[in-house]
Amino acid sequence: MSVQFRMKGTERLVAALQRTPMAFDRGAKAGIDQVLDDWRLEAVNVAPYDTGTLQKNIAVINAEGNFPGEVSGSVTANAVKGGFNYAYFIHEESKHAVTGEPEFLRVPYEQQQARWQRMIERAIEREVGGW
Repeated sequence: MSVQFRMKGTERLVAALQRTPMAFDRGAKAGIDQVLDDWRLEAVNVAPYDTGTLQKNIAVINAEGNFPGEVSGSVTANAVKGGFNYAYFIHEESKHAVTGEPEFLRVPYEQQQARWQRMIERAIEREVGGW
């Protein structure tokens, strides 16, 4: 014996499932943008300070994605004078500064990683509608 059931609303369900990858990407991008802005602020707050050039040159490259499910962005720091990148030297080479945290990008990441993960998850959930 064979039985067939017709479920009401399946068209809406299928349409929602088809929209989910786009909503996921929008949420991921929004969440990553929030994290990157927060990361930049955290880095500025702990970076070595002399003239303020380093703090002014910590920047966000906003999130973008080339493929569905693949979103990325970055925080950068370049304080160049006379061809010498002070930001790179302090963070990657010397690991020493008179004031502040020489690894001003790494330290906030290590301290805030769990909170930032939750920020991204909440942004995705807002777009997708929960799961």
